[in-house]
Amino acid sequence: MVAAKARRSPAEERPRPVTATMWLPIGAKALATALTVISASIVAEALGPLWGAIVICVPVAAGPACVFLACGKGRNSSRRAG
Repeated sequence: MVAAKARRSPAEERPRPVTATMWLPIGAKALATALTVISASIVAEALGPLWGAIVICVPVAAGPACVFLACGKGRNSSRRAG
């Protein structure tokens, strides 16, 4: 009979080190959000609240639309679009 490998409890596992690659996607999203909000406020001050709302809504509406289009076209569509 083969002995089963002992599993470590969560308390015995070593914590994973935090690396820069773990923080890069979070930092990129935070930077994109900050730039969008700042640009919308600058446009709203210069041109009025309608244009500020348009600037803030375009990324919100375009993101899901791009995901839906990518899902509908298939896996290799981005390679063919080249």
